[in-house]
Amino acid sequence: MKHLQAAFGRRNDAGMYVAVLLLGIVCWAFIGSIPTMVVLFKNNIVATDLSELQECMSPNGCILTTFSSFIIGLASFILLVRLMHRRGFSSVVNGRDKVRWSHFFTAFGLYFLCIALIHLVMLLVDRENYVFQFDAGTFFSMLPLLLVLVPLQTLFEEYLFRGYLMQAVAVWSRRVWLVWLIPSVFFALAHVANPEVGAYGFSMMMLQYLLLALIFGFFTIADDGLEVSWGMHTANNLFLLLFFTEENSAMPTPAVWRVADAAPSFADPLEILLLGVVLWFVLRRLYRWKRPALGCKIDITDVEK
Repeated sequence: MKHLQAAFGRRNDAGMYVAVLLLGIVCWAFIGSIPTMVVLFKNNIVATDLSELQECMSPNGCILTTFSSFIIGLASFILLVRLMHRRGFSSVVNGRDKVRWSHFFTAFGLYFLCIALIHLVMLLVDRENYVFQFDAGTFFSMLPLLLVLVPLQTLFEEYLFRGYLMQAVAVWSRRVWLVWLIPSVFFALAHVANPEVGAYGFSMMMLQYLLLALIFGFFTIADDGLEVSWGMHTANNLFLLLFFTEENSAMPTPAVWRVADAAPSFADPLEILLLGVVLWFVLRRLYRWKRPALGCKIDITDVEK
């Protein structure tokens, strides 16, 4: 458990974690929102609705403005951890000296392939629900931006929730099941302002966000680091932003297809669970994972103080 044990070194008291979380969230929410607020002010827009933002900007400009908050949030947390905990970037990622890029790209490829197959089946079964809107010029100008920005956006969320917050809960509780559960709940709640929640209902969308968070969290504990969950999270967001969009998307883009009716059903949570089970068996065999002992305490006997 190097990922969680990395939190038990020096400068790890509860007050330090609370301070970093509060300062980091302030930087993300306020400093990170400055680019968006500047655009809204220049165009005399009072609301912060994304549809209004898109009306006064190009698709690429909207992408850059929206994703800037995540980049500022990521940079803020990395700097705060360095200054206050005296710990480097990889200590939050996996507790080691370097990032395991092979784990990231393997998870990315597997997840991307799985959701591509799922959406292909849905497209073939319900063709009338998908509007083909591919524009080569727009798509290929958007592609390099998303290839750079989406991994940074997902890294921010992974670094915050399944990295730093997991380690904070580990120091506070030393219970693996709490390390798994609490950050997953906060991850789901962090998406409560997404347009999908208002359009399709709190309980339906929160269930899906929580299931994904629990699956990603389980893989983080099993793999002893963020790389697998980061790869899957990146594949999920990048695939949807490039290929499928809908009216209530949290980040509408000129994707290849527009979904006319994207209302979720009770089959969606089952689909997420099935996908998680399939990926678990594949990755468990590939990396020789052991099933996480969620009821155990975190062993810190070998941790240097």
